[in-house]
Amino acid sequence: MITSFFTRASKRGLATAEEEARPKRAAREPKSGAKPAMAAAEPASASASPDDADHAPAPEAAGSPAGGPAAAAAAGSAEEPDVEAAEPELPYGINVHPSWRKVVAAEARKPYFARLMAFVQQKRNSCRVFPPEEHVFEALRLTPLSELRVVIVGQDPYHGPGQAHGLAFSVRPGVKIPPSLRNMYKELKTDCGIEPAAHGTLTSWARQGVLLLNTVLTVESGAAHSHKKRGWEEFTQAILAAAGKRPGVVFLLWGKPAQTAAKAASSRPGHHVLASPHPSPLSASRGFFGCRHFSKTNAFLRSRGQPEIRWQLPEDPSDD
Repeated sequence: MITSFFTRASKRGLATAEEEARPKRAAREPKSGAKPAMAAAEPASASASPDDADHAPAPEAAGSPAGGPAAAAAAGSAEEPDVEAAEPELPYGINVHPSWRKVVAAEARKPYFARLMAFVQQKRNSCRVFPPEEHVFEALRLTPLSELRVVIVGQDPYHGPGQAHGLAFSVRPGVKIPPSLRNMYKELKTDCGIEPAAHGTLTSWARQGVLLLNTVLTVESGAAHSHKKRGWEEFTQAILAAAGKRPGVVFLLWGKPAQTAAKAASSRPGHHVLASPHPSPLSASRGFFGCRHFSKTNAFLRSRGQPEIRWQLPEDPSDD
């Protein structure tokens, strides 16, 4: 039976991630005539930081699926990550799209990641942590790296019960729409004439190649930023770095924390960076309203011969 990645992390404590990803040494000394097995090696990455908005008195959310159209059109000579190469098995029961496995496996072998997994499991044993274990890596499960076209960077998950499901700014079906997302809907109406959805589930966007990534992937109930600077920022820097190697990506960076987190990844030639204040009620009126980022994103995609993002959400989120 497969145990959850957090449970396994707890058992291993602070054991290094290298030891866990290392193949079992069934044949440390090959018998005569036997050929020694070959191990594979993989890359590494950097780090970021969050902060910001809706995380005030009232709770909010994050999380859902992805997937989307085919890889970017010709234009720009951005170096593409090798997503078709080896697809290593991941430790801790982590479930992501195969195109992300190489990137995630490289991070999972590092000591910081084992400490991070042990920390999160310890917190799950003593208090409520969001999102549920099975949704922590949902953004990477639903949006293939090979089809990624747009990146929207959030901070940490909403910290209210039933809200977060692994996608930045998104909430589960049936959950009240958080203030920041409500402001995003207002801008969509002004910018594209799209009527606000009656729900806050952004799965449809994720499935079209919009990576909805928080820089911190877990949080304790009612405690915004409670898992900040525990290792998630280093992990999501690696994810953003991989996204930045895709050609012609649109980066929607709302608020200084998002702009700081994606600065390196978004600075590669050929990307289209759209920055503004955060859509939180605390800052939306200082430049988010009227930014027209949704229509500008589609204009850029059209210029590259790519399909537009269908920002209009389905009436029933279960249709996704």
